[in-house]
Amino acid sequence: MESTMKTSRLVSASAQLYLIDLAKQSSPKAKDLATSLNPVASNLGIAGGSAIGGVVVQHGGLTSLPVAAAILAILKTTS
Repeated sequence: MESTMKTSRLVSASAQLYLIDLAKQSSPKAKDLATSLNPVASNLGIAGGSAIGGVVVQHGGLTSLPVAAAILAILKTTS
């Protein structure tokens, strides 16, 4: 569990550094905005996933979660 959290922090940090570098190249004044949007997007993803998971559990039970996760993963890879 702890190694997963360390890995997610590394990915988050590298993504944030990438966004900052991208903002510096395209619009240097937007660096602070790019820095603040990364955690906002992460929190929106967590909230969206929680909402979808809640609806799936409410309508199909816990056994429906893996199926819903597989469908979302397939949709993500095909888009």
